[in-house]
Amino acid sequence: MHALLAALTARRDAASPAVAELLAALEQAGPELTEMDVQISSFGGVGSTQLSNHLNAYGITTNLLTDADNLRHCPRPPVYDNTNTASTSGSSGSSHVRRPRHVVYLYGDPLAAVASHYRRGHACHQAQKTCGQPSCLSPATFPPSFEEYVSRGEDLFGLEAHFHNWLTARLEYPLVMLRYERMFEPGVASRLFQLLAGHKLCAPQLQRMTREFVASHRPRRSQVPAEYYRRMYGSLLAEMDRLPPLLIRGAGASAPITEADTQPP
Repeated sequence: MHALLAALTARRDAASPAVAELLAALEQAGPELTEMDVQISSFGGVGSTQLSNHLNAYGITTNLLTDADNLRHCPRPPVYDNTNTASTSGSSGSSHVRRPRHVVYLYGDPLAAVASHYRRGHACHQAQKTCGQPSCLSPATFPPSFEEYVSRGEDLFGLEAHFHNWLTARLEYPLVMLRYERMFEPGVASRLFQLLAGHKLCAPQLQRMTREFVASHRPRRSQVPAEYYRRMYGSLLAEMDRLPPLLIRGAGASAPITEADTQPP
């Protein structure tokens, strides 16, 4: 139901009487029907679709894969107002969804993520979503290839600001910072799904969910030459490497999981 509500409220055209009536009914339905279980945000190219699909397969609701709710790649944590409507400053607008039960920021190797966007043919479009200033980028002047992007050496995707915004922003809700390259490790995946799905699933279901997710891991299709990291994003990657694979940030505090939490069950 939350997906229907988000999709309808994201429409730019005037709502018909029937749509307006449906919206009113959805908004009055209460959080048990319209609350999102998990919001997953990232700068893209780090497995957010795979994680969303896996959660959805077990009945855990997530934000829209189409990004019509402006949450998938927003450049900083949304601020939810008193009506629980999300404001995603710097993206293409506000998202009319209730505050989710959990918020996850998924991040990973920045150059591999950029290479993935180029491989899939939407580099400039993605950069317009993540840079925070979409009007400053144009397909006509955007580097046409991954190699040219690295040679230029300019963070047109705004990945450093994107990551730091999510890492340091003052929060009014807990935030799970999750490293893509390590989320398939059994201990990390087990802890993750306990956090995100424990309110709906029993222990055997969570164990099966974890096993299937770990088994779904495949090597990246986008490979990056080692020397490229000396040209850009090397320091950013090193900063990411210093964080635990699953970090829970609260209002004004960070609480990483312990080594015991990351061991296989």
